[in-house]
Amino acid sequence: MVKKKPSGPKKPPRATTPSPSTVLPGPSTSAATTLGSIKRAAAAAAAATDSRAAREDEGAQLAAQQRVLDAFAAAFGGARADGEAFAATLQRVKQALYERDFDAAFAGGPARRREVYAARWSPPRALAYARLLRRVHAHLAPLFADEHGAEGERGPEGETSGGAAQGDAAATPTIGEALPHAADVTQEDRASAPARTLRVLAIGGGAAEIAALAAYLAAGDDSAAAVDVTLLDAGPWDAVVQALHAALTAPHGPVVAPASRLRAVFVQRDALELGRAELGALLAPAGRQRPRPVLVTLLFALNELYASAGGVRRTTALLRALGAAAPPGSLLLVADSPGSYAETAVGPAARRYPMRWLLDHTLLRRGGGGDAGGGEAAGEGVGEGEEEGADDDDDDEDHSSCAWDKLESHDSVWFRLHEKLRYPIALEDMRYQMHLYRVSHHHHRRRRGGGDATTISEVLSPK
Repeated sequence: MVKKKPSGPKKPPRATTPSPSTVLPGPSTSAATTLGSIKRAAAAAAAATDSRAAREDEGAQLAAQQRVLDAFAAAFGGARADGEAFAATLQRVKQALYERDFDAAFAGGPARRREVYAARWSPPRALAYARLLRRVHAHLAPLFADEHGAEGERGPEGETSGGAAQGDAAATPTIGEALPHAADVTQEDRASAPARTLRVLAIGGGAAEIAALAAYLAAGDDSAAAVDVTLLDAGPWDAVVQALHAALTAPHGPVVAPASRLRAVFVQRDALELGRAELGALLAPAGRQRPRPVLVTLLFALNELYASAGGVRRTTALLRALGAAAPPGSLLLVADSPGSYAETAVGPAARRYPMRWLLDHTLLRRGGGGDAGGGEAAGEGVGEGEEEGADDDDDDEDHSSCAWDKLESHDSVWFRLHEKLRYPIALEDMRYQMHLYRVSHHHHRRRRGGGDATTISEVLSPK
């Protein structure tokens, strides 16, 4: 019998060192893998949500823009009924605009020309202006003040606490007194407007402005907000504005509802012929002891004013009068053709200056809140046919000036129509420059009689 050799103690297994490429599974590795998967899934879900929200937002914007175009189509469908007549009128208007004969284009021509112009050129401008208003909404929002409580509480005898003296209001003519064409607008009418109201004075305003304001209201979240706009132009655009307002507030498929949210008054007057008192009546109606800031717009109008007879001198006077009459905090929004399309010839030598330079020099020059430019235009005299003296006010009256702040400025902004938009007439994209200013404060000085007329040389030369 063979005896087994007793075994000794077993040796522990030989340990092996894993290579650097070997990954040992464990609880921490599994958790990291799971966490990474969760993060990736969450990011994908968020991206999908953002993409869906962006599509929904784009769809809502397209629907809103389409409603504006539908309103134009409904308002001016009669002008397009006769295709041949419409095309012939369109060519006449195009030629007049090319020759810068604005009276022939629409102001002094038959009503059909204004309807054709509104049907063809106003829709893309309205959509572009609406986007511009949304772009500067942060500056506009503070202007939506309480319409009924902004001026203070009236006492039993008619006194107003917290406001100016009664005599100040009595000295300011009402809109009806200053502007007979708007005599139907009473203080009671304005008092019945919705509480949160943005007051607008649209110089050179018409179809595009009222449609843009309707679209701007519709894009907001405040269903109680409203706009009270005065459209001021030398041409007889009242019928066009009335027809478009009815279409924008129609019971079926309105751009804005109810109709009381969009109050519009058209005043047929040449802005360059308005005196300071008349501008004051438009900007701060009688009865307001604490005039609220307003939005003043010059949308594709300023360059036209500069190009008119005596345009630089008279337009400069208008801008200064606006600043003097506008309540502090008021905004001036300017949009016009970009680049060389918005240059103005000044003086006998017909030297050309950019509209933006002239505008800045008038509003931001020394003595009015800053200095907008050098003296390269110094020495320019009054152009042929222009009379010296920018003011038609009495020499001995109090003259008020103001300081302006420039809030935004862009030399070239594109607005492109979406390919899904539908309209009976082919429309075009547009490009514009925009500038936004705010009245920061006023100061007054006493004008002295004689030798105080403003010439173009004084306007363009820094003091």
